[in-house]
Amino acid sequence: MDNIAPLNSTADRAGTYEKTDKTLSQRVYRLIRADLLAGTIQPGQKLILRDLQKRYAQGISPIREALILLASEGLLEGEGQKGFRVASISIDELMDLAATRQKIEKLMLEASINAGDADWEGRVVASHHALSKTPLPEDMQDQDAIQLWESRHRAFHQALLSACDSPWLQKIYAQLSAHTERYRLIRLFHSPAHIHLEVDVDLQHREIMDASLKRDVPEATRLLGEHIAKTTELVKRLWQSGMEDNAGTGDIL
Repeated sequence: MDNIAPLNSTADRAGTYEKTDKTLSQRVYRLIRADLLAGTIQPGQKLILRDLQKRYAQGISPIREALILLASEGLLEGEGQKGFRVASISIDELMDLAATRQKIEKLMLEASINAGDADWEGRVVASHHALSKTPLPEDMQDQDAIQLWESRHRAFHQALLSACDSPWLQKIYAQLSAHTERYRLIRLFHSPAHIHLEVDVDLQHREIMDASLKRDVPEATRLLGEHIAKTTELVKRLWQSGMEDNAGTGDIL
């Protein structure tokens, strides 16, 4: 496996600091996490501290702290005294993530619909409007377009579930969402440019929003479950097409 390249890609586009970065460790955590989710640092790759120091231009201490936190989220796997390796990915795990998301997010959407006030409705409408104005990427090599769509897609789903007042469900959802996003971004970033996302995702989002705002719990949760299943199937197809393209190369992406 090649050494990790100097910082110039996914994480770099996030900028030098964000308002939420209160320490160097938090900044390094955010940058490494962005690269893990995008597959810039590949699944299964062993992390070498000196390579990470060079890539992120930081010392050992903030990098170690970031790695420990990322391991606690399941994005890295500890190897005892040997350090860390990027968590592997598989179709079986993708399908397990989807099934778990369906159960958790249906519970959370029901809670949001029952507890949501006018502010919640406003968040749902505003986030849907932003997403609807962001077309699905037509070129799988346009990483900026993919990142923009993914961030607005994430914001819409977060808005839908934001009125759920269970901290534990929110924590579980955040972890499930990050791992699912990792699968989507890795497959999108590493798919051939000619691959198109032929899916009625805009209609799916609108129908979920409409049912939620009408406070129709059975319909909204049914639509959300179907949406998760359909988008997971899309990622699975992209994954399988990538496996066929890379047959015999030993490349997992």
